[in-house]
This record gives sequence, structure tokens and C-alpha cells, in this order.
Amino acid sequence: MTVAELLDTGDLKADPLTEADRKRGGTGYHWSLWVGDAARGYYDDHASLQLDVGILAAPGVERVEWLDREEFVAGAPTLCVDGMTAVVANVLADPRVRV
Repeated sequence: MTVAELLDTGDLKADPLTEADRKRGGTGYHWSLWVGDAARGYYDDHASLQLDVGILAAPGVERVEWLDREEFVAGAPTLCVDGMTAVVANVLADPRVRV
């Protein structure tokens, strides 16, 4: 599956958090990240590089919190939606997230 196909499924997306969401969830988070079922084959829970750690290592990303199996919040004030989506896609392309 290509990144474009994964985006089309809706199982890889970055959405900006609203001001209300940011206040409720704490400061410093700008993005809600969804890495759903279609992306599941691209990462493994026991891999040498965890998905959240890979996202955090990307330029422009200041903090990441893994909320549940498929959802993250990220603090990346200088990234646009395409940039944040590209960060996650690049981490999924890294073979270290697959065991």
C-alpha cells in the first residue's frame, strides 16, 4: 500500500487540535494524529523503534503522547498539516518500527 492509498483510507491523518481541545488536554499539543487499522502492518508494538519515539525525533516535533493504540497528540507548532502527516508517513516507512 502506498502512502497515497493509506491517506485515502483515512487511517493516516493529522488534524489540528482546536483551542478548546488544547486547553482540555494540556498545553503544548497542536495535532491529533490517527494511525488506524490500514496502517497496522507498518508498525509493531515490539519494534526497536516505537512509533511515538520516531515521531518525536522528527524536526519540528517537540512532544508526543500516545493516547491509545491508534491515536496520538503531538506538539509541533511550526508544522502544517501536510508536514505533520509527512512526519508520520516517514516514520511508518522506517523498517525499525516493524520489529
